[in-house]
Amino acid sequence: MNQALTLDELKQIELDILKQFHTFCEAHNLRYTLTYGTLLGAVRHKGFIPWDDDIDVMMPRPDYEKFVSLTLNGFGDHVKTVCHQNDAKYPYPFAKVIDTNTRLVETLVAPGSSLGVYIDIFPIDGTLDPNDPAYASYEKQINRNWMLVQMASMKLTKGKSLARTIVKYLTVPFARLIGPRYFVKKQTKLLSSYPYDTSKLVHLSAIAGLNCTAMPHEVYEERILAPFESEMVYIPAQYDLFLRTVYGDYMTPPPKEKQVTQHTFTAYRIK
Repeated sequence: MNQALTLDELKQIELDILKQFHTFCEAHNLRYTLTYGTLLGAVRHKGFIPWDDDIDVMMPRPDYEKFVSLTLNGFGDHVKTVCHQNDAKYPYPFAKVIDTNTRLVETLVAPGSSLGVYIDIFPIDGTLDPNDPAYASYEKQINRNWMLVQMASMKLTKGKSLARTIVKYLTVPFARLIGPRYFVKKQTKLLSSYPYDTSKLVHLSAIAGLNCTAMPHEVYEERILAPFESEMVYIPAQYDLFLRTVYGDYMTPPPKEKQVTQHTFTAYRIK
């Protein structure tokens, strides 16, 4: 295989994907904003966090579903959407837009879905108020489904203890036999059971255990254009509230020893 892409090369490819994604969303009147570390990078660095290479965006569930439906067969210049709808081995309850001229070799996910350099597209869903009596059961189901999604796609390795290793060797092969699509569809059905447009409280739902993203609807609804590297893209108008809730003192960079990329793959250009 060709030489691995450098961090700067990864960033440039991801930025190109984001540019095409933005253009497509504008043309089809689809709502999106940057989120997570990408939003943090836009606010603190006017672009990528220097040591990071991720691009994460979020879309209200109705816009997300429309985007996925319109792009299942590709769009733009050598980019396409990958998700459980068009790839039975895809192991996530959210979509990725990939550059088809690249390939990734994952270190944690078992071989299956063919991915390239990507940006993540997370749906925003309605959610229950944590004070609702049904919330504990709802959260438990989300976390259980997410665990099964991961088991259906993870590499079979030793756990942190003998007990965990035994559990993994008993459950992972069974989950992988069923396949990730079954569990992803189950998770998606649960996550979308509270409609975005009519819920007072909404959250980034696809990754379990991030209750800090549950906020009033308007925090996700209102958006503004802001610079990200060479592009102008959408961020939440209430970005300060979002970032403080998720990260705390987000304007203070972490210590040097923690300024490292978190990705678990090696990327290559194939064309």
